[in-house]
Amino acid sequence: MNFEFWSNIPSIAQNLFLGSILIFTLSSISFFYQKKIFLPLLGFSALLIAMSFAKAVPWLYPWDEQFHALVGKNLAKNPFHPMLIDLDTSLFKHKTWADQRTWLHKQPLFLYQIALSIKLIGNTAFAVRLPSVLLHIAGTLTLFDMGRILLNKKVGFLAASLFLFSFYPLGMLSGRIGTDHNDSVFMIYVLLSFWAYFRFTQNRSNKWAYWVGAFVGLAVLTKWLVGLLVFAPWGIFALLALRKKNKSEILFLIRALMVSILIVLPWQIYIHSYFPEQANYEMAYNTRHFFEIIEGHDGDWKFHLENLSSTFFSPIILGSLLILSLGSTFIEKTVSKNYWTLWVATLAVFLFFTLSKTKMNSFVIPTYPFVLLLMSFGLVKTIDLLRHKILRPTIYSVVGCWLVFVVFKAENTITDIGFYEENSTFIDRGLYQEQLDFIRINGTKDSKTIIINADLRGRGNISWMFFSNNLALNYIPKEKMLRKMKQIGYKIKVIEWIQPLPEYVTKDTSIQRLKFQ
Repeated sequence: MNFEFWSNIPSIAQNLFLGSILIFTLSSISFFYQKKIFLPLLGFSALLIAMSFAKAVPWLYPWDEQFHALVGKNLAKNPFHPMLIDLDTSLFKHKTWADQRTWLHKQPLFLYQIALSIKLIGNTAFAVRLPSVLLHIAGTLTLFDMGRILLNKKVGFLAASLFLFSFYPLGMLSGRIGTDHNDSVFMIYVLLSFWAYFRFTQNRSNKWAYWVGAFVGLAVLTKWLVGLLVFAPWGIFALLALRKKNKSEILFLIRALMVSILIVLPWQIYIHSYFPEQANYEMAYNTRHFFEIIEGHDGDWKFHLENLSSTFFSPIILGSLLILSLGSTFIEKTVSKNYWTLWVATLAVFLFFTLSKTKMNSFVIPTYPFVLLLMSFGLVKTIDLLRHKILRPTIYSVVGCWLVFVVFKAENTITDIGFYEENSTFIDRGLYQEQLDFIRINGTKDSKTIIINADLRGRGNISWMFFSNNLALNYIPKEKMLRKMKQIGYKIKVIEWIQPLPEYVTKDTSIQRLKFQ
């Protein structure tokens, strides 16, 4: 690998990344010497590395980050109407989720988080990514506690460390992996629902059942019904308990489910009351993902297995460590049901999305933290068989460092973000920066200005609306529609780029022309 890529990384991202490595090293040393400060240091390291990825580029990625960002920005202005293009539908054509006014394509929680961040620190790319950055810390610390409950602190520290540096979660929170913050936030809320369930198994009380229901509700409000995942293993255990005449487990589960329904239901009632046509369409569209191939995202039953190296890491390493994990359960005859909870949840997700007609890598990403926990469980159980005072910590250090390297996938990161000069992504990176500069120079604060022919690179009209107050369309409206826009009071600007402009535009002296190279 050519290490000249380092000079292409923004200095702030460099410093944050190096700071994360330093703080993580201090956390590891503190953990080895059993100092309580290791946990806040671990969380701080997660913050720094997440921020380094979030700061890697100042522009928004074309799919899907800029769409989520624009809806978030519009929610910051009008929290009761999720909108993508804030223009009366009589003035523009719209056919898909990528060019609508009322935008109900995703559940709203992660969009409101983005809206709050924009409200607090402004409409920047970092503001869009900040909620996912903060939840990366939550995911890291949650995994530690779940590992502690699962077996011991060593399992927790190893799983949390691997998550902290994992390629795919960092890629999602930085916006560069499709579905980005939607799946990043969803993964953490699902994880938190399982953490609350782990706590419930330790202290069977209504309090923890309610927390399970609360996090399930937040997960569903982020990415719909897969957020109910924790109820799959819990339901199995509740039914097994019911066969033994123990009704308490099923009653706790019902209470948790009721809490989640109370959280999820108001939004569904609201959108079906105020935007019934769009809400019904999106509900049906979501269902179609299971029975139809949507937007060309197809694949056979082997899709998620064949893409393990993309979503997770080396299938050989992954498979070997999961087999080791299962083998380690024979070391002791009794294994916590929390361990089998993770297996049931993981297999349920893979089975469901194997049967689903629409296939996307991120569909199985909620299982990512579970896989790390299962791997860490097996490794710790196996390494702890060694009693040598020097050999055992040495193996822990070597295996831990090796796995961090495996999950970080440095070359993928460098290539995908575009820091490595000998690939097309590096060129794309320069082009998107050029586009952002063009928007910043020509965009204005005037909400009564419409930019037409603003498709640019990767639906650039969406980024135009995010980084300015102008409205922007990715096509040139018909002459009659342009006249209607002017009559209403809109000022029109057209971008000259690639295709020739129609005569009715070039002859209209009231339309300002912006040349994009």
